[in-house]
Amino acid sequence: MLQTMRRHDGIGLAAPQVGKVLRLFVVDVEWTRAKAVPKGYVFFNPELELGPDRVEAEEGCLSLPGEVAWVERSSTVRVSALGLDGKAFTLTAEGLFARAIQHENDHLEGRLIA
Repeated sequence: MLQTMRRHDGIGLAAPQVGKVLRLFVVDVEWTRAKAVPKGYVFFNPELELGPDRVEAEEGCLSLPGEVAWVERSSTVRVSALGLDGKAFTLTAEGLFARAIQHENDHLEGRLIA
C-alpha cells in the first residue's frame, strides 16, 4: 500500500480505497520522490482519541484526483494501532500528520471526505 500511495504522490492511503475490506491505512507525510529512504507508518485496527482544538484546512484525496475540500479536524490526535510487525504502538500526532491520520481513518468508517 505504501508503494501504491507513493506512486500516486499521496501522503496516505486506506485499504478500502484499494478494494480491501481491512481496518488498515498507511501514512507518510514526509515522503517525496527525492527521498532516499522513505519512512511510512502502517496502522492496523487503529483507535483514535481526538484533541479538543480544531483547525480547518484544505484536503485532497487519492479517491478524488484533482479535487480539494476545506475540512475541519482536530489539530492533534492520539492513535493506538498495530504496526506492520504486529506489535501494538501508540503515538501522538499534530499538524499535517494528525490530519492525514484522521482523513485515512475516515475511509475506514465509510466516509470519503468529511
